[in-house]
Amino acid sequence: MRALFVVPFLIGCVDLPKYSEVTDLRVLAVRSEPAELLDGQSPAELRVEALVVDPTRGEEPVQLQWQLCPLTQESACAGFDDTLSAGARPLELLDGLTQAVNAAGACPLSDATRAGVGELQALLGELKDPRYLARYRGVTGGGDFEVDLAGGAPDRPFRAYDTRYLRQLAKELEACGRPAFDGLGMLPERVTDLHLLHLLRSPLDSALGVLPSVVLTARRGEQQVVAQKYVPLGWRDLRTPWKLIELFTPGVDFGVELCGEVATPGCLPVAPRAPNENPTFADVRWAAGETPRAGDDEGWVSLCEGCELELKRGEALRVLPVFTADSFEPYQGIVLDPKTSRVSSFGLVEDISVAWFMTAGELGDELTWPKTTRSLDTWYRAPADAAVERVTLWLVARDHRGGITWKTLNVRLW
Repeated sequence: MRALFVVPFLIGCVDLPKYSEVTDLRVLAVRSEPAELLDGQSPAELRVEALVVDPTRGEEPVQLQWQLCPLTQESACAGFDDTLSAGARPLELLDGLTQAVNAAGACPLSDATRAGVGELQALLGELKDPRYLARYRGVTGGGDFEVDLAGGAPDRPFRAYDTRYLRQLAKELEACGRPAFDGLGMLPERVTDLHLLHLLRSPLDSALGVLPSVVLTARRGEQQVVAQKYVPLGWRDLRTPWKLIELFTPGVDFGVELCGEVATPGCLPVAPRAPNENPTFADVRWAAGETPRAGDDEGWVSLCEGCELELKRGEALRVLPVFTADSFEPYQGIVLDPKTSRVSSFGLVEDISVAWFMTAGELGDELTWPKTTRSLDTWYRAPADAAVERVTLWLVARDHRGGITWKTLNVRLW
């Protein structure tokens, strides 16, 4: 027999702190530069920075430990070891790629092409070993809030494969009368092993977007906080994974051909992609009181860079973050209907939201987003406590595609 314990919930007995109020060690944001990795961009180029704050200012320094998780995983990559121990996931495109190479048969391939294909076959053999993933799980860090990820260790750098031999292979096979493997020609000139690994593991996931992540562990004394930042991994030309799926998966039908920017009948135009960039603050403006104001209201005052706000205890002001026009980037999305396997595209423009944090006082909104709050501004009311002399506000902006930036505001109370 199981015993059922009922614990009464006593309303008002527990005063939970607000999420926006920072009272101890917190990781408020992690951003990467670049904000996403497209083919040709190595993870070794990734620079990661964290907004780590602790109002208690303990005597012990904050220790940071970073690691790169090469798979799309939640829970701060806690399941990574289980993934390795479970063995390799089948590389869905490997057999098809091997068939493309074997299709040469008696075709007179050039020596350079044979050598390049042999190099690729060797790399594919390594990628089949799940332990290959472990090379990316390097741990770096120390007391700094910034880190350059360089493949986990100096002796295990990220690798890039030159695909010109594959494109040449496609031409030589076609000249020999073999099936036209034009999809090989869609590969970029250079592709990192991490991109290639995900493409071979699941071309569909690779087409729709893969999310490796950077995991940060911050420690001070007995306190420990873990944060995870996804870094989108994608393709400059979205036709690349789709063409390879069609090439190596007989019978697949997406209902439409993907073409370049020029639309033709029965063809879905796909624009070349540029890497997403982090949004940029153009200005932070303030106005006295809680009353909402239009963005172009003359009552707003720009806060000079590095300047302190001054506010009387118990009184309020309104704060408006302003972003550069380039922060609202246009982009194209691709949608695959899982029921029909039909592909469609849509055009969007980024919209930015701002999460607000403070060391003391009261905020009108913890998150401002034009979709829900109509505007990005909100009000802040200073605490009336005479013991509080200074307050810090943090504004964390997200573009909902992996781009992040932040701004720190210092407020002196009188």
